[in-house]
Amino acid sequence: MYLSDTERVIPRQRINFVNLITEGLIFLFVIFFIGQLILGANRLGRLASFESAIFILFVGFIILSGFISLGVRWIQRRTWGAFAEEMGFQTEQKTVFSIPKIHGTYRGYRISITDSTEKQGRSTVHFTNFILELNTPSQNSFTIQKRSFTHFNRELTNDAGVDKKLTIKISSKNLLQQMLKTRRLRQGLLELGERARSKVLYLNGKTLHYKERNQISDREYIQAVLNYLIELAKLVEREEQIGF
Repeated sequence: MYLSDTERVIPRQRINFVNLITEGLIFLFVIFFIGQLILGANRLGRLASFESAIFILFVGFIILSGFISLGVRWIQRRTWGAFAEEMGFQTEQKTVFSIPKIHGTYRGYRISITDSTEKQGRSTVHFTNFILELNTPSQNSFTIQKRSFTHFNRELTNDAGVDKKLTIKISSKNLLQQMLKTRRLRQGLLELGERARSKVLYLNGKTLHYKERNQISDREYIQAVLNYLIELAKLVEREEQIGF
């Protein structure tokens, strides 16, 4: 049984068609390149023209990819700028071409949203980071990740729906129980970053940090993530006060 959009805690993130087109073009280029290599091996007499064609295609692909990448970042800069203005947040931008850092106070919590990149092999991977500062520091900690094939020895929560999709390492069993028995918190955990290749939510001292592999430009999704982090922060702080 599938939830309707109105029943969800985190709305489905709208598909970024620019990114989708980019991935499609890369796939088509790779298929075409392999095909040309196979055909070229049977055309040794025309090797020079074959190499020239491949070179032109390669340069054209690089230029096209560059323009698409600039388009993606332009859309994200505009979206984040408009979101910050609407919410009354401040923005910091290192250069004209960089994605701005958003920070401010929302529902009584200091938050920031940043774009970051990491090298994975020869590729550069983009992440969106949501960081919330707790008003009451916590002695508890956790790391919640999207389950992958590397998580064979993951710790189990005895919640089949959660264990199927997530790996959870947490210092407090009581905090885990409270998170999973609160419908909105459990549901939000599963809905965060459904379409992302990787995600991680962790608590460390005074900070809740959610990191998703994506260049997020969906304003409704961004606000829903912030609202979810605040609900989770309130539970963490309440458990901390009960513990003392």
